[in-house]
Amino acid sequence: MKLKTIICIGILLVTTISITGCIQHKGKTEQKTEINHTDEQVNNNETPNEEENNETISYTKEEIWTNFCTSDKIRNNCRELTGKEINLENINFLSGNTIDLSNKNRYIIEIMAVDCYHCNKSMPHIIEYDNSEKDIPIYTCTFADDPITIKEWMDKNDFVFDMGMAEYDFVKYDLGIKYTPCFLFVENKIIKLAYIGEIKDVGFIKTLIRTAYKEQL
Repeated sequence: MKLKTIICIGILLVTTISITGCIQHKGKTEQKTEINHTDEQVNNNETPNEEENNETISYTKEEIWTNFCTSDKIRNNCRELTGKEINLENINFLSGNTIDLSNKNRYIIEIMAVDCYHCNKSMPHIIEYDNSEKDIPIYTCTFADDPITIKEWMDKNDFVFDMGMAEYDFVKYDLGIKYTPCFLFVENKIIKLAYIGEIKDVGFIKTLIRTAYKEQL
């Protein structure tokens, strides 16, 4: 009888420890930044490549979100952002430079973080586009990374560009961005298209541009 009691107590202790461990792990997992990366999302849709990307390929905004965004939450955030007015007079960069946006008609703002997987995968294509296309520039901005971390990240990946510094409150509360990487296609201070997800080549950037501004093209 005593042996059975001891065994039962032992099983109960092991079960209690296991349950407690799961609760603690869950608590730690949930302590993430309020602006989430799309790291855990897997996009099985193929984006059009640069060779196929010609004037005949065109998508509506809903088709972009349906085909290339990876979850309903991300699609909804894109819909919430599209059509918003963006009250941003200038962008301050890590180098100390400032871009005055007051006289710019069209431009793209990317909101990213250096520890975001899909942000990192997108960067070579963004840099390639920005080095060759000047009509509609892309301004890449981080909202939560300090200058030392940014410099180390750039050196590690051999990235050469000027990083914009965005205020966290502006990104989260004024704009309402919930996921990164987030691309905002702006015209006359209005977000014509918001896209959240990985950029897989320069051709896809041009596809997004046509979708955002096709009424005027």
